[in-house]
Amino acid sequence: MMISQIFREPLLHFLLLGGFIYWAFEASSDDSTDTILVDKKNLLTFMQYRYQAFDPQQADKTFNNLPPEKLQALIKEYTREEALYRQALSLNLDKNDYIIKKRLIQKMEYIAEDFNLPDNADTPDNEQTLIAYFNGHQQDYVQPDYITFTHQFFSNDSKTTSLSAQQRALQALDQLNNGDSGLQAIKQDLFMYNRHYAERPQSLVASHFGDPFAQQLFTQTTVNEALWQGPFESPHGWHIVKVFKRQPEKYPEFAEIKDQVKEDYLREQLRQQKQQSIEKIVDQYQTKVEL
Repeated sequence: MMISQIFREPLLHFLLLGGFIYWAFEASSDDSTDTILVDKKNLLTFMQYRYQAFDPQQADKTFNNLPPEKLQALIKEYTREEALYRQALSLNLDKNDYIIKKRLIQKMEYIAEDFNLPDNADTPDNEQTLIAYFNGHQQDYVQPDYITFTHQFFSNDSKTTSLSAQQRALQALDQLNNGDSGLQAIKQDLFMYNRHYAERPQSLVASHFGDPFAQQLFTQTTVNEALWQGPFESPHGWHIVKVFKRQPEKYPEFAEIKDQVKEDYLREQLRQQKQQSIEKIVDQYQTKVEL
């Protein structure tokens, strides 16, 4: 058979093509699997993730000032992690691992945010747009009622007197309001939280004194800096209180919280954009349910 005929044989073409593909695969495998490239770019990225400090300029400065022994240690750490990572992939340890799956989902959600407003979004600098958003979300900006008061506390667990905590509170209330200097002052006990509360909502008061006490404080007292009131019971004992200020629930005007409304509007636009991006990704797939 002539040489020219040999080169026209399909079998030879097949063998040559197969050999080329095998060589290309081996070459790429050597580069991507067996060879770990250690360069400045990879080390800078590794440093920032390792120390959770994402500042490229500072990382570059720190890298350039590393002494030789620190640089070698960094290279060793990077090589170790990369080798373990590649070996884990070769063993398919990333398959059916929910933690890895969740992490990848989080990265996709992060990418979907894109940190940019949609092209058709109203600029938050447009005051009419912000006012419309504020009017549609007024309930989110309600300022709860709050109170400023001080109290004296009489513990149920006091061992210094035979009088009950309620009796001591009543006597202290009478002495303080009537100014009877002829009687020895009733000593209050140490309270586990605060003695004075400035502009605190009912929810916080309830967390320290219980719901019944908080409800009585907000509904059965008056603002009077000269008058002690009560006594009121809490899970800790009995209290007499002096109320200095109370602000009822308030719906603020737009001008008072314009900056907050602007931030909330922008956050909502970004949330909507993220949701739209994710929905576009989901729409690329068909759902097949087999229950």
